[in-house]
Amino acid sequence: GNVKEYNLKRAEINVASVKGWKQEPGGQWEYLVDPENGIGYVRLTNFTRESSAEIRAAVEQIKAENGRAIILDLRHNPGGLLTAATEIADKFLTKGLIVSTRSAKNIPTAPPVNARASSDDTDLPTVVLVNQYSASASEIVSGALKDQKRALIVGERTFGKGSVQQIYPLDGDEAFIKLTTSHYYLPSGRCLHREENSTDWGVDPDLTVEMTPEQMRTVLKMRQALDVIRDSPMANPTTLPAEFKTHEDQLLAIDPQLGAAVMMLRMQLLGAPLM
Repeated sequence: GNVKEYNLKRAEINVASVKGWKQEPGGQWEYLVDPENGIGYVRLTNFTRESSAEIRAAVEQIKAENGRAIILDLRHNPGGLLTAATEIADKFLTKGLIVSTRSAKNIPTAPPVNARASSDDTDLPTVVLVNQYSASASEIVSGALKDQKRALIVGERTFGKGSVQQIYPLDGDEAFIKLTTSHYYLPSGRCLHREENSTDWGVDPDLTVEMTPEQMRTVLKMRQALDVIRDSPMANPTTLPAEFKTHEDQLLAIDPQLGAAVMMLRMQLLGAPLM
């Protein structure tokens, strides 16, 4: 076979946790999923040290594009840093409890985290998308925004991962043991964690919209294809896989959870009372 040589430059690669609706040539994000009504779309893949700043920049960009509402997509988001979760929830809240931590004996093990008013808080109408793969930090954000009546939650009940684990050294640091010492609780007092006998866990959506595994696979594959950075506008249709040579409108059409979120925000922007 042919052999090709490439010179690779060693560098630190920062992978962004925030993505928008459509990748522009050169890597910039277009955030408006519905430009006519000014509805922005922000997808958070996991909670990192940079996530809060990335969300802040995305919201500012949506405002700059005359955005009037936001869809925050936390589907398939496994979680990450607690501080990132509370900072992002605080971005949408000006006051009130975000999350509290209690032990098995219902004793607080850490101070509750409360929202504070800040000059860069956003008050744009918001819908949060979640599904059964939204876990941990995703549940803290969606649960806080739901309980504080700041956002409407659309999708399916979240995963139920709300345990706090600590690592203890054994035998002179030769081994370690990880113990669950407490659990996270939403402002409503609901425990996020799903135990074997739990009937309530995680975050229930305000509007349940189910998706089949096949629908999820199709949406994820199309989403990944549209996320690829292209060198020029002409590259986009020719480099997409044949089955995805389509306008992003079709992604909206085959994603019922996203479609429901857009419809709810259109109604809200028209002044219709929601739920």
